Amino acid sequence: MMDVDLEFASRRFKNEQSSRQRAAAERREALRKEREVSRLQRAAREAEIAQREAEAARAAEESARMREADLEKNRGIVYHARLQPRLCMDAEVKGVRRRADKVTLPRSAAAELAHAYKNGQLFFELSAGNGRPVTHVSILDFTADEGTIGMPPEVLRCLGLATDGSSGHHVMVRYKLLKRGTFARVQPVKRRFRTEVADVKLFLEHELHLRTTLSEGDELEVGTGAERHVLRILELKPESAVSLIDTDLEVEVNASVEEEEEVAAAEAERRRAEAAAAAFAAEQEAKRAAAAAAAAAAEREAEEREKAAAAAAREEREGRRREAAAVLQSGSLASASGGSGGGEVKVVVRCPDGSRCSGTFARTAPLALLFALVEAEWVEALGAPLLPQEFRLAASYPRRAFDRAQAQAATLESAGLGSAQEALFVEIPGVQA
Repeated sequence: MMDVDLEFASRRFKNEQSSRQRAAAERREALRKEREVSRLQRAAREAEIAQREAEAARAAEESARMREADLEKNRGIVYHARLQPRLCMDAEVKGVRRRADKVTLPRSAAAELAHAYKNGQLFFELSAGNGRPVTHVSILDFTADEGTIGMPPEVLRCLGLATDGSSGHHVMVRYKLLKRGTFARVQPVKRRFRTEVADVKLFLEHELHLRTTLSEGDELEVGTGAERHVLRILELKPESAVSLIDTDLEVEVNASVEEEEEVAAAEAERRRAEAAAAAFAAEQEAKRAAAAAAAAAAEREAEEREKAAAAAAREEREGRRREAAAVLQSGSLASASGGSGGGEVKVVVRCPDGSRCSGTFARTAPLALLFALVEAEWVEALGAPLLPQEFRLAASYPRRAFDRAQAQAATLESAGLGSAQEALFVEIPGVQA
């Protein structure tokens, strides 16, 4: 009984010990995972901080570079600010003629720009970032709230922002000297510009007198009422942004975007048609080439068949020649052993090429020997038709003709060829003698 109790206690102790070990291992693993998560979070925070610091350093470096560049270009004047855009119609309310790109800045900007008036009109470069266009403006006054810049809807449109000033984007403002413009290339968006604007020069002069600056990439909405048109500024000289104050600007008007798109579409259609025609021509050429190749292959195959047939025909003809020679020799031996008591006949056979085969036979010799004579002794010229098996032997006077079937059971004498000399010719069916 005591042994049983001790064994039970031992098992229970071992089970409890195993449970404690598993629990301890699980706590260690949970602690390890928690520390790993903390390490990764700390590394991510440190990387983020390092990235922000690097970006700040790059921004500071770029700002310093821009500042140095501006000091040189702007004759010692630098102004950089990040401001919130607000819709401002003050220039229009005040009746300012060149109101389309006039902005208001905070009063604090006036102090920084106190010495800028030595350079004349105050111009600024505006950028909303994120790949949006850059445009340029001139100062109206310094009455905007701190941290903001007031601008008309035309400027907001050029920046790609909502024209009511509600976009929420900040704008980078940078003081910049602008040279007087000498040349501008503009492009209407719609084709109707050419038909609706009778005097383009007068129209553009009126519209450009509403502005103090132009920037490449600007989109200007010009005209009044139903005759509103959008013009894109494609090119400016002498620089990509120019002043329009006290300048004589040469303006060149390109074909409209719609017209260019139609030309491009027509050109694309022409190229597509050319490509389709080229593809069709290539397909037809491929078909012609395939047909020519097939015809050439068929011709080669026919030639091979013809050569094979000719070779077979020559082989067949040579076989007949050998058989005929054997028959002729056997018949001649038989005639010689049988004697010539019945007399002999000299037979001359004219062949199709004019050559002659001749032999002397007993009158009682089989008529078939004459066929064997022609088969064995006539040799066709190279390239000439071979002697067909169904040829006949014929005599002219009187007209007689013999074929192989008749020759099997006839002798020369029974066939009427018993004279001392007989003349025959080879007659080929279908060929005129």
